[in-house]
Amino acid sequence: MTWWAAQVHARSEEQVYHKLVNGGYRVFWPHVSAWVTTGHKAKSRLLRRSWLTGYLFVETEKDNLWAVNEVPGVASIVRGACNGPGPIPTSWVEELMSRCDQGGEVHKSTKVPRRNRFRMGDRVKITDETSPLLGVIVEITKALDNGSICATFYSELLGRVTIKDPKGDVIEGAP
Repeated sequence: MTWWAAQVHARSEEQVYHKLVNGGYRVFWPHVSAWVTTGHKAKSRLLRRSWLTGYLFVETEKDNLWAVNEVPGVASIVRGACNGPGPIPTSWVEELMSRCDQGGEVHKSTKVPRRNRFRMGDRVKITDETSPLLGVIVEITKALDNGSICATFYSELLGRVTIKDPKGDVIEGAP
């Protein structure tokens, strides 16, 4: 048996989940739950929302994918690089499952706060060889708690000088 990702129609993950389970499939639907009030009488109800919006994971043989695709609410099976259905590695699905309880509810501790390793004023040279910004020097102007940064970019076309980063490493770049 292999895991496959099924893309479902908007906001129909829970209905498709139940249809697939009732059809005998092993289905994994990572979701979060919250109590919400609805209507003018402030009635509360439990609302489940997908953690990976629009997707469910179904374990089945490749020959049975046509039946999964026929379930009302399923838009398609996610395709791989060869334009055919792309299997999901079992280890990846198991890692997602380890972050959930038996019913697929994502543990609240799954959201790990990210610390920013940069500080305001740091100068960093982009060294990722696949990036179109390779070799560009940036100066951090703001470091946010969620790990993102705001930066000013410097181009090597403006001239070359040698500067030191906060660790003392020599970086060549623009002023």
